[in-house]
Amino acid sequence: MAGIGRVRGERRASRGGSNPGFTLLELIVVLAILAVVAAATVPALRLGEGEEAELDAATRKLTVLFRAARDSAVQNAAPVTVVLDPAYGVYWLDVERPSALSSEPVEVRRPGDRTLLRRAAAPQPVVAVPTPLELPAGVRIEADSRLRFVFRVNGSVFGDSVVLRRAMEWRVVHLNPWTGDVVVR
Repeated sequence: MAGIGRVRGERRASRGGSNPGFTLLELIVVLAILAVVAAATVPALRLGEGEEAELDAATRKLTVLFRAARDSAVQNAAPVTVVLDPAYGVYWLDVERPSALSSEPVEVRRPGDRTLLRRAAAPQPVVAVPTPLELPAGVRIEADSRLRFVFRVNGSVFGDSVVLRRAMEWRVVHLNPWTGDVVVR
């Protein structure tokens, strides 16, 4: 034990009797390095926040579209179809409404046949003009073809999910087939 105390005493003597610690120059160099690292990382962190905010905005836009289509189908007692076309960045709604003649039968004769057939008039679809989806720049729908979602009068939906992607971030907008509720994952 006595030997250890002597070694410590010898080290202090070799430094010239000053307190062990960092010099002002060493502290300035370390602070300069930390400032350079901070300057490089802060813009990258802000960029990630902006991407996430744009992806969240696109997710909200689709969620509002799906909820409005479901509510319209239930309130109007008519199926509503939402079609998303990722290739052109548009969507449209097909709303099926009964025609004015739906309560009256329609007479149909086959060519060359004298038999008269009666059937109810078919519902007349009302097709909306394709509307731009207007997703934020860089956000896209991950799909190879058009996506089709049919909301029924009881609130259920035929269709599954939409995947939104921006750079390395993604969101899944999932539709519950039984209730038509929208869940974001």
